[in-house]
Amino acid sequence: MRRRARRIQVRRRVTAGVAVAAALAVAVPVGLALDGPVRRTEQPPVDRTPGVVGTVRVDPRSATVGAGPGTPLTDVTARTVTLGDEVVALPEAYEQATPYGDGWLAARQDGDGRWTLDRLTADLEVEDSTQGNSLFTVSPDGSRYAVASFDGVDTWFVMNYDTARQEPERPWAAVTQGPDGSEVGTVGFLSDDEVLTYRLDQATGTISYLVANGEQLTPYDGLEGAQSASPATGMVAGSTAVDDGRSCAATFDGRSRSADPLWTDCDRELGQFSPDGSLLVAFGASDPGAGGDESGVSVLDATTGRPVVDFEVTPVRDRVVGIATQVVWEDDEHLLATYSDGDQQWVVRLGVDGSVERAAGPVTVDLGTVGLRLTPGRAR
Repeated sequence: MRRRARRIQVRRRVTAGVAVAAALAVAVPVGLALDGPVRRTEQPPVDRTPGVVGTVRVDPRSATVGAGPGTPLTDVTARTVTLGDEVVALPEAYEQATPYGDGWLAARQDGDGRWTLDRLTADLEVEDSTQGNSLFTVSPDGSRYAVASFDGVDTWFVMNYDTARQEPERPWAAVTQGPDGSEVGTVGFLSDDEVLTYRLDQATGTISYLVANGEQLTPYDGLEGAQSASPATGMVAGSTAVDDGRSCAATFDGRSRSADPLWTDCDRELGQFSPDGSLLVAFGASDPGAGGDESGVSVLDATTGRPVVDFEVTPVRDRVVGIATQVVWEDDEHLLATYSDGDQQWVVRLGVDGSVERAAGPVTVDLGTVGLRLTPGRAR
């Protein structure tokens, strides 16, 4: 069954943040010299009882300076990627990158919105390329990536790779294009083998979901919208229709292919699961890119939907201030988020315990540009 996608959650992959408001469309500054300590102080185990932290105000100017971000950071303008202490000059203006064997996997977009996925050698030469319509999906631990590629005729292929390049290539799932204008992309991993996939008909605005496992495709009927998935628990975060016709945030049991929500929240939109699947990122239901009071980020208990901690921005008169929706889990206890204040951007590390650190920045950017990106993953 297909439903009209009212608040299509896959737009972050179809558009990759192109429409994010000027000062909020950020990822991370690359190769910056930070003042202060470069090691994060070890924290005691976090009490995740819902509601124990409450609301935390975020201001990168006054935050303690911590270690640099522990996930890949790409700077489109500088054409660099940073991971840990490694800073690499890239051959193109890539918007996403992750380690792949001894080299890199990197995605770039042309002026027509088409995506190219390049596999780069250790010497940063292009080994081969794949054409698609969106960014690739990386598993929370960075061990696998999935991407949908079009053959140029009538078929899309969903591919699932080992980023270490230590196992044989898996079979590809073939998804027929369907009506003219259909596009296929990946949402997330339900397990190491299963990739939640969407097929979007641009002409009618309808979306359907499939689960790719090797060459096998299984329809996920009744699912209205999907934003992310957890390979640790098999849960899916997305949206569902409620009795009054609204489209509200919801989670689902993806392993049973259930379209019945586990819980709903009509005041939020959902993001990524933590690596262990126990927590979930959320934003205000109004456009987080619009700034204002709802431009913060929350951490929810993934099982119940109850908030663990809410992070809000420090408002400034006459400037757009907010936390972008490009939020990445660094580990089970910390988020990396991009914070904008006018043309100044930072990366902040937000702890489940309510801690706030400055991980990078500030840098000055042109308003309306998306030059800095975060990608899930780990150091080599």
